Amino acid sequence: MSVDRYGACVQPYGDLIWIKDGIKDGHSPVVYWWDLDGDRLGMCTDQQGVDAGWTACNKNFPEGHEIEWRFHWRNFDGTWERSALQYTTV
Repeated sequence: MSVDRYGACVQPYGDLIWIKDGIKDGHSPVVYWWDLDGDRLGMCTDQQGVDAGWTACNKNFPEGHEIEWRFHWRNFDGTWERSALQYTTV
């Protein structure tokens, strides 16, 4: 899922959430996630900034679980937006 200069995805193998910051504004994009087949939830924040490109959070998801996730980012005008819910089976 990409919006302007931001991006995020849940890799269906390897237990990774990838996230990319696109604007040097002091705010980090975030992915919030929920394990629909378990009791875990969490977030992945890109705190490494624009120059790092894509960064990953390793979450060690159980095999075969469905992960529901949503990407949050800051717009050029300072407002925050979020994606529709996304689903990935890991």
